[in-house]
Amino acid sequence: MEYKAREKLAVLIKQARGTRSYRAYGRALGVSGTTIQGWETMQYVPERENLVKIAADAGYTLDELIKQLEGAMPEPSEEPKQQALKYLRQLPRDELLEVVYEGTKILAGV
Repeated sequence: MEYKAREKLAVLIKQARGTRSYRAYGRALGVSGTTIQGWETMQYVPERENLVKIAADAGYTLDELIKQLEGAMPEPSEEPKQQALKYLRQLPRDELLEVVYEGTKILAGV
């Protein structure tokens, strides 16, 4: 995997992990927390079976993930609302409150 693709993958993994610890995210994917940390610091490259799990957790198919890493913008594998809800669930409480506040302003027409 090329360096730029590895950088993009590391960022995507961090985003998919959200506020979860390395250990918690590792349990969700069936790997160790140390492995997650290694992926995020680009010490290791995930095997194909783990790329499938990472892609699914980030809302992509494996094909979409590969296209994303290569620089092509894939079609979302989920509806935009479902993607947004998935990301909102990963936000820390204070950031979620900020999003809710901004959403309320939009609904109020402010």
